[in-house]
Amino acid sequence: MRVVVALLLTTLVLAGCASTPPTADPSSSAPGKQLDQGVNKLDVPTLPATPPAAGERTLAKVPQWKLGEYWTYHIVDGFTGHEYDVTRVVAGTDGANYLVGFPLEAFSNDILIFHIPGYGDVSQTDLSFEVHDKTFAPLKFPLEGTNQWPTQFEGRDGTVTVEKAEGGKADFSASGSGWTMTYTYDAEAGEVTKLNYPGYASYEVTKHGYNYAGLVRVPHAHDLIFFNGRVAGALDVNLQPSTSPTSETVQIAPGYDHLAFTIIVGNLFNVLPGTTMANPSSEGYYSEKVTSPNGTVFQVVSTPADPALKLQFFGTGEPTGTWTLEHIAAGPGQAFVEGIGYHSIDVSLPSGCVVQSVNAGHHGAPCKVTAAQAGDAKPL
Repeated sequence: MRVVVALLLTTLVLAGCASTPPTADPSSSAPGKQLDQGVNKLDVPTLPATPPAAGERTLAKVPQWKLGEYWTYHIVDGFTGHEYDVTRVVAGTDGANYLVGFPLEAFSNDILIFHIPGYGDVSQTDLSFEVHDKTFAPLKFPLEGTNQWPTQFEGRDGTVTVEKAEGGKADFSASGSGWTMTYTYDAEAGEVTKLNYPGYASYEVTKHGYNYAGLVRVPHAHDLIFFNGRVAGALDVNLQPSTSPTSETVQIAPGYDHLAFTIIVGNLFNVLPGTTMANPSSEGYYSEKVTSPNGTVFQVVSTPADPALKLQFFGTGEPTGTWTLEHIAAGPGQAFVEGIGYHSIDVSLPSGCVVQSVNAGHHGAPCKVTAAQAGDAKPL
């Protein structure tokens, strides 16, 4: 039984779920939430849009991202093989952080839940960002050979090592308990342009440019608010005997206007890399049912006729209130939900002005656009 529990724990980790819901670490260098008596106060756009000069960006110092700078990524889901093409746009700053979002019409709950690349608040100091409310710091400047530093991914401690740094590019390896990844930073692009987390996800930047024009939605100040489920019958997400029924409620406090979440159900054994389990079928019956405060039901069910593991992603507005979660894990697998609550900020580029949000007044001062901010704006 100890071996079974260890395998289940490993799979939960590989599924993008830390074994214990992390809490915010106020002493870390994580991007902070700029609050004034509980109200977000965003910067007037002061970030320049003019592209950097040739050779300006090097491995020696953190790049200054530009208003409207963007990257397009080709991402492969390591669980299902599903492929995505998504764009990440710098929409402004909030204190010490960049505000990074999706083109409004192409917002992706899937990629937000995958955590890489990072959306929302990204530190101007080192390009770190929060994953499960803890800091993931893939870079530490200057980028030099053999340098090492600590980091976390989904709240799990790890170490980053610079494997090679030359010619404007640097290669890294990073690993911790239950996770490992490799990636490449390109100084000219000012971003990690290739990343591979075996069994989880991989991506490659296929386009990089400046002066994006259009509406961008930033998932600002996001937090982990769902981390609930059952494993192998009656174990909770920490693999301890559950002290509550299969049905539980989660109260989401005011402050978020959107929620992105994933439901994961199925036989865990069949997605463990390198395992040779005797029965490769989707053994057992699994159901995760999530009911919102307004009565909307989101449910995913897995039976032996289904793929070994099923993942579905969802997004909804108005998350405040009581959510009901119902977990059934009749077999060696899991029924699980992970969710992120956030405050959406819709920004118009090239101006950098907030044009839509639940509280548009969060933009703390009149929006004045300079010629440098406007740049020579062109749509993608």
